[in-house]
Amino acid sequence: MKIKVSHENIYEYDSPVFLESHIIKLHPRNEPSQLIKVFNIKIEPNPVCITKYLDVEGNFVIQTWFNDLTDYLKVETNFEIETSRENPFDFYTDPIDLQFPFEYQQNLTETIQPYIKKQLIHDISLKNFINGLEKDSKGNIFDFLILLNQQINEFFKYKIREEGEPYSAEKTFSLKEGSCRDFAMFFIEVCRQKGIAARFMSGYRHSKENKGAHYLHAWVEVYIPGGGWRGFDPTEGIAIDKNYIALAASYDSQNTLPIVGTTRSKNAKSSFTSKIFLED
Repeated sequence: MKIKVSHENIYEYDSPVFLESHIIKLHPRNEPSQLIKVFNIKIEPNPVCITKYLDVEGNFVIQTWFNDLTDYLKVETNFEIETSRENPFDFYTDPIDLQFPFEYQQNLTETIQPYIKKQLIHDISLKNFINGLEKDSKGNIFDFLILLNQQINEFFKYKIREEGEPYSAEKTFSLKEGSCRDFAMFFIEVCRQKGIAARFMSGYRHSKENKGAHYLHAWVEVYIPGGGWRGFDPTEGIAIDKNYIALAASYDSQNTLPIVGTTRSKNAKSSFTSKIFLED
């Protein structure tokens, strides 16, 4: 599928500010299942310096520096991309490698550590939920992932929550509701409790129902032996296919924020608007 994406971000300030260095993660990944045809970025005011590099987790980073006062910052990206993952399960893994209790091969142990580091869970009902998933999936990891994805989609209520960090797994489970980033972090923590490497993914989901207008979306990638990093979207209850465009991934959701930077000012107040349009 060929998709055109236009994404505009505008920060406006009620008095002049000095922009410190900003980090931008709005360049999509280039990989076998999504190939970038054209990518353009426009930044106003014009930076005095721009560098591009891959961060420690392989995300494409654009870093900028400025030297003048301004009352706004505008970052606009336009790109064309071709996605090709028709079948999210186009890999083979020996069934014996996908059974609980589960451990990765020794050569992956150190590399995978940030993605399996789990939190301490106090909620007994959440522990029972996780154990119930393992029982219902008959100890099969792949069935466990699919069932977890479905359970969140069916029994948790989605709500738009534009600001704030993701809820903890215990809070999301207690409320039985949340945003896409809350569901993603809940999915991740459940996986980590069982030793499955999982990471937070930020990007776009192409949906014709939205008639062009879209929002940034969050989902999950888990590391499956023989399949590599594979995506699941608990908000929609489906596996990641050609309708998704991956931007940035990390063990920590804060590392996937699209624009990060600070300003120097005398108590200037700011406002933010974002517009995203996708079309095939």
